[in-house]
Amino acid sequence: MIYRFEDCELDLDLFELRRGDQVQQVEPQVFDLLTYLMRHRDRVVSKQEILGAIWDDRVVSESALTSRIKAARRAVGDDGRAQRIVKTVHGRGYRIVVEVEEITAVPKDKDVPGAAAPALSSDESGHRRSRRFEVQTLYAFDGRFSTAYQIVGDGDVPLIFIPGFVSNIELQWDIPGFADFFEGLASFCRLLVFDKRGTGLSDRIPLDDPPAVEERVDEVITLMDAAEWEQASIFGISEGGPMATLLAATYPDRIRQLILL
Repeated sequence: MIYRFEDCELDLDLFELRRGDQVQQVEPQVFDLLTYLMRHRDRVVSKQEILGAIWDDRVVSESALTSRIKAARRAVGDDGRAQRIVKTVHGRGYRIVVEVEEITAVPKDKDVPGAAAPALSSDESGHRRSRRFEVQTLYAFDGRFSTAYQIVGDGDVPLIFIPGFVSNIELQWDIPGFADFFEGLASFCRLLVFDKRGTGLSDRIPLDDPPAVEERVDEVITLMDAAEWEQASIFGISEGGPMATLLAATYPDRIRQLILL
């Protein structure tokens, strides 16, 4: 589904907001807010309803909603004075007041001349990329080895995902289950994913000198320093669980929460 209004398109299949020929970089909550308002554009949507729908009834200040409304207006070329697209109904909530055209994506198995289903975003190697977030692979160097990592999402909670015994942060976006899982986390977190040294895109390691788990722990601290995160929550899965536990015990001042699966 695509909502087209003025010079904008809100593409729910590609999770993109396009204005003219440019893709607008917006936070996930801003995108979800615009989507919710578009879906309910036939009525005034109350502030309480928006808080429940976008923040899942978590306790947030009204200023958080106000800032997202401001960001949404800015992204579509509107502002609080003009209110051509998003109108504030004082004491009630918000409403979409612009004329909107709905465009339904054509299914892939339909042979319609001149029409095509939107493709997943891919890199130049043909790998699937996140449909919702800009993903860039970076490297953190500890003086001997480089560790490959990505930071996904713009949420308020910094979260480090510690994988099992093997991973590849580029190829995992090709696996729908992994991609959906990470996109779900990144919808409310600032998610850091990485390949342990010796796996994926990180540096190789000598076969006769595998790193001890204590060195693996310090590898995560190197990543936190590279990301300039003083504290973070950590999510350890499978073999990453013992490593996450030791990390929390060794650096309790830098770990906010420990999640194990």
